[in-house]
Amino acid sequence: MTRSWFEVPAAEVMAYDEPVRTAGAPLWQLPFWRPFLQRPGLAVRYFAERDDGGALLAWACVLQWGPRAYRVALVQDGPVNLVHPSGPIPAESAHGLYAALRARGFVFVRFCTTPGTLPPATRSVDGDLFPFFSRDVVELHVPLAGEAATLAGFQRHARQHIKRAERRGYTVRSGAGLLDPVHRIIQMTALRKGFRVPSRETLAGLLDAGGASGGIRLYLAEDPDGRPVSAIVIGADRTTWHYLFGGVDPDRTAGVSPTPLLHWTAMRDAMAAGAGAYNLGAGAPASIAAFKEQFRPTRTPAPGSVTVALRPAATAAWRWAALPVLTRLWPSAQRVRGRLWRRRANTRLAARPA
Repeated sequence: MTRSWFEVPAAEVMAYDEPVRTAGAPLWQLPFWRPFLQRPGLAVRYFAERDDGGALLAWACVLQWGPRAYRVALVQDGPVNLVHPSGPIPAESAHGLYAALRARGFVFVRFCTTPGTLPPATRSVDGDLFPFFSRDVVELHVPLAGEAATLAGFQRHARQHIKRAERRGYTVRSGAGLLDPVHRIIQMTALRKGFRVPSRETLAGLLDAGGASGGIRLYLAEDPDGRPVSAIVIGADRTTWHYLFGGVDPDRTAGVSPTPLLHWTAMRDAMAAGAGAYNLGAGAPASIAAFKEQFRPTRTPAPGSVTVALRPAATAAWRWAALPVLTRLWPSAQRVRGRLWRRRANTRLAARPA
């Protein structure tokens, strides 16, 4: 059997969403996730591997960063073995991917993924040559083992918060039609607490691409008067539902937050869909982690980074020339980006009806 990698034309990428999802690819590798990845300075490219009979063998979402002379490839949670998703891609497949990337001018490829994704004998360079764009945090996963067992596994006060929210008369709705109130709440929370969330247009793009497959789900809690109080956005792959963004209007909680009820509703839907875990996201900062710990999640280590040199001389030049400059400039660039985001978000929020 011969294997060959090819780049998927942009117009055809979404045709691969269902087979890649069915095979068990993680969220960051699914084609519908592309609107979230697209941002200034990054190009999103997709590569697939087939055998000589046309069967799909492997998949890789590749983020391209940098000018042509220093073009680097970033792969998050991949590549994916579509034949045996729990195992690494074969060595022959890995070398084929490296050749495909080298032919397109990439200097090196940096994988940020769990152990066991790449072949055991992968020859990598020392250190992380692109430590600026990764999901390098411990994540908190709640095992889903049936409603009764999952609920019993929560801390007692989590169950109490859920019951209080139900007695308070909160109702929880889900669906793509909730885009405007959901985005408004999470954007207001982001501005209040100092973090960034995607624009309404990006979230709408995710819904357009992944709504039909259930890849993106919106949940909104309303008080007895029908006023939006809390919202969460969920991304789903075949095995895990991921809490992506959330927010609450503290002026409408009346001392009883519906957010635990929102998460419990999403967990129940995840179990009904056959998922085995609910990812609450990062275990930091401490104030956020304390809320998440009431669900008694397990701590999942941050994925490690592996860098493979595709053009050794250019990789060495990157390490000693480009990387030190980027390391100095990156924090300032991110602060500027944050200020610009807050300015745009405030302007758009003021222009939208309450």
